[in-house]
Amino acid sequence: MLSFLGFAPDIDPHAEGVITDCEDMIPDPQGFKSAPVQVDTDYAALAATCRGAALVVKIDGTRRFFAGTAAALFEGSGGMWTDVTRTSGGAYNVGTSYSWQFAQFGDITIAVNDGDTMQSIGAGSDFADITGAPKAALVEVVNNFVIVADTEDGVYGDQGDRWWCSAKDDYSDWTPAISTQCTTGRLVEVSGPILALKRLGNNLVAYKETGIFIGQYVGSPAVWSWSLVPGDIGVQSPDSVVDIGGAHLFIGNEEIYYFDGTRPVPIGNDVKNWFFDDLDISYIQDITSLHDRANSLVYWFYHSDGAAGTLDTALVYNYKYKKWGKASYSAEAAVEVVLGGMTYDDLGSSYTTYDDLPNVAYDSPLFKADEPVL
Repeated sequence: MLSFLGFAPDIDPHAEGVITDCEDMIPDPQGFKSAPVQVDTDYAALAATCRGAALVVKIDGTRRFFAGTAAALFEGSGGMWTDVTRTSGGAYNVGTSYSWQFAQFGDITIAVNDGDTMQSIGAGSDFADITGAPKAALVEVVNNFVIVADTEDGVYGDQGDRWWCSAKDDYSDWTPAISTQCTTGRLVEVSGPILALKRLGNNLVAYKETGIFIGQYVGSPAVWSWSLVPGDIGVQSPDSVVDIGGAHLFIGNEEIYYFDGTRPVPIGNDVKNWFFDDLDISYIQDITSLHDRANSLVYWFYHSDGAAGTLDTALVYNYKYKKWGKASYSAEAAVEVVLGGMTYDDLGSSYTTYDDLPNVAYDSPLFKADEPVL
């Protein structure tokens, strides 16, 4: 009986069961299946190109859905967008090389970009500046701290290798003090800015282009102690790092890695040469990712060579079965979203005849209510 090795364009094409090329095929427990098709969510297009989005979870388990453009922030609910841009401070100014990054601190959603003061929204209807907070390109929440990196502030200026952490248990306090454990520092053992920031259990991992730092909470006065992982491995995209629970998967400069906090382990031997040949390397910083937890899948969306700056292809990895696939998608951002779903009562008002229904599977997100879908 023939056993499919899966999408493995880098190994001997004569090997039994190898697939050297495919289209819209992803691995699953039974072998392989078609990649999910794109379905209209009924949300209107944003006012401009989407520059980042997130589905966040509050303490009570309810969810909020945010998306940002270069100048505004929006909240999505029930198929409608509400402009939740700050009412004081004017339109935002997201730089061309950055996107919105989001993190959840209890019931407070934090949003950052490189060009504006850090933003927060809670029970109110709009985002607002966090007074005294630095501007930052990256944000994460760990151990009841909000931690940001690649920052700009009134004391140290614009420093890509600087990190800040808020006061413990207080996202709004950014005044350094031993008593509150708000502090700041720099990662300078490897040159260049911090390009990605991701929680790993109770620790924090900061990625540069050629270096990985692990931050451990040690309490006052240092608060965070950082150690450099041996090797010159790193990333170039803030969204190329995926937390799969207890480990990160990420795309490096010449390889794809699994990292559990000890050392990065290459996992891309079957696809790496093909992938880096297919990738438009001038847009490597735009790689964005999505984690399908239910199916143990990671999607990395990227610009293929010749795509003229468009995210048009996804490399897909099943980390449970260690198999690869790929799919074609035209995307601005990758995010989970909660849809209202559709019932039989809705069919008559949405579609005149059965022939008008979209050509999708019965388990399509179109028919799933109140649960996150890709």
